[in-house]
Amino acid sequence: WEFPTKSYPEAHFAVFPEKLPELCIKAATPEIGCCAKCGAPWARIIEKGLTAHNGKTETQYKEDMTAGRLAMLRQAARERGGEYANENKTIGWQPTCKCTVITEQMKRAGCDSSGDYKGKDQKEYGGAQAQSPSETKKRILKSMREPKLTTGWQGTCGCEAARVPSLVLDPMMGAGTTLLVAKNLNRYAVG
Repeated sequence: WEFPTKSYPEAHFAVFPEKLPELCIKAATPEIGCCAKCGAPWARIIEKGLTAHNGKTETQYKEDMTAGRLAMLRQAARERGGEYANENKTIGWQPTCKCTVITEQMKRAGCDSSGDYKGKDQKEYGGAQAQSPSETKKRILKSMREPKLTTGWQGTCGCEAARVPSLVLDPMMGAGTTLLVAKNLNRYAVG
């Protein structure tokens, strides 16, 4: 990375340019935020695709070398439209945690503190070809805990908690450059 130094109007001698923490914050924290319950970051949902390669590749290998011959074959394939490059497109975000938020509806359905139902059948239902009420309740509660597809985002951590901005910690703080950049990037900042 290259970025110019920047002056600072206050009396502080160890100031670095805002570009340095900006690159680090963008690389380390998802722009969409994290789970409000456990703080786990959300992950990108990526749609993978292929695009025709339209550029010429220069090679450092001579034509009589194996790598040089392969480079020539690849270039010929590109010119015929036969080689493709990966193209990834972010189509949403999903949490990376497995938090379970117990909703009032789940409590009314009889779940325990982990969101499960551990009740046992009082009689045998297999011979009557009837569904077990306990198994049915377990399936219903499991579906309530499973991630729901929301507008633009897909949850997989099981949390039904809101999304909050990612947290940036700067224990040495100094002039506060990192915290300033974090706030400008819509992250929470503590220093």
